[in-house]
Amino acid sequence: MLLVLEKKIPLHAHVHRSDDICTAIRIAQEYDVRLVLVHCTDGISVKDYLAKFDYPAICGPAMYPKSKQESWARSFATAGELNRKGIKVCITADHDVTPLCHLSVYAAMTVRYGLDELEGLKAITKYPFAYDSHVNQVIHRRRADDSNEQVNSNAVLPKMQA
Repeated sequence: MLLVLEKKIPLHAHVHRSDDICTAIRIAQEYDVRLVLVHCTDGISVKDYLAKFDYPAICGPAMYPKSKQESWARSFATAGELNRKGIKVCITADHDVTPLCHLSVYAAMTVRYGLDELEGLKAITKYPFAYDSHVNQVIHRRRADDSNEQVNSNAVLPKMQA
C-alpha cells in the first residue's frame, strides 16, 4: 500500500457497479493516489462524472455468462462510450475468466459497438503499456517482443461485418 500512497504504482480498483466506481474515485481523491478502474462495468451510467477526472478504465470482459449480479450491466459499448467522454480505456479478457486469446475479438466487438477503430487497437496495445514506467511506446509495425520482424497491422483486429 505504501507504493500506492507514494504514487509509484496506481491503485487498481476492481469495480463493476456505479456506486463502486464513485467510491473508488472518492477514495483516490481523498488520499491523492493514482487510480485505474478495473472492469468499470457500469461506467456508462456515470460517464459524465468519470469524465471530470483523469482516471483510465480497463473495460471488460463483456462476453461471459451473467454469473454475478454486479456485472449484469456489462456491454461492449462501455469502452466506446467512455472513450467519447475523453476517458482513456483499455480492454481486458480478464484471463482466466475468458481466454486471453480472444482479446482481439473483444477489441473488434468494442469497435463494432462504437469505439473508434484506432482507439480499439490502442486499447489492447499502447494504452496497457502506458502504466509501466519501463515501457512508454509501441513502435509502429514491430512485434511486442522487440524482434525486428515486421507485422501486418491489418491482421491485429478482425474485420467485423454488419
